[in-house]
Amino acid sequence: MDIEKTIQFLTSTAAQHDARLAKAEEIIVKIDERIVIMEDNNILIQQALLRLAEQQEKTKKVVDETRIDMRRLEEQTDRRIADLVSAIAKYIESRPN
Repeated sequence: MDIEKTIQFLTSTAAQHDARLAKAEEIIVKIDERIVIMEDNNILIQQALLRLAEQQEKTKKVVDETRIDMRRLEEQTDRRIADLVSAIAKYIESRPN
């Protein structure tokens, strides 16, 4: 009788361990799937950051070029204004009172 109870106990315990192992394997599979998703997301984030850095460099270059163009335009405008002022002064000086 004790042998039968021992066998039942061992069988029951083994079944419980099998169930726990199966549950643990399910959890591990889910964790692995989440890790893969996280790794994929990490790759996407890294790619987005690289594109952002590239775009930032392009934007900086355009801003720098625009600043240079603005300075040239300011210089041209200043020269034109100076030329116009000189022309107006000469015109006024040449007029009879």
